Amino acid sequence: MTTTTTPAGAQSVGGILEAEQLAWGRDDWANAWGDDEHDPWALHGLFERSVIWAADEAGLLADVDLVHLLQDHGFSVPQLTADLQACSDAGHPVADPRHAAQALVWLGY
Repeated sequence: MTTTTTPAGAQSVGGILEAEQLAWGRDDWANAWGDDEHDPWALHGLFERSVIWAADEAGLLADVDLVHLLQDHGFSVPQLTADLQACSDAGHPVADPRHAAQALVWLGY
């Protein structure tokens, strides 16, 4: 029997970005969360896209915005940071904790 160990933090909330997603830009993320070219006002993914567009060109949220995003979901920056560090320690490439898409994926979006 083969068992796989996932970092405990990643089990408790969400995951990390796929390696190829680390290079995605805003448009890629907007499309990933239901950006419908035929209906730009579609509600699916509206929250996620608003978080992506609140980030800077590198996809990073301001510290205060990250704090609010996580607190609104009952979590904290130290929890996110610890989970990402555990994933990194396990050999997985991870994004900056302030990366908007990483925070959203970690939160389960």
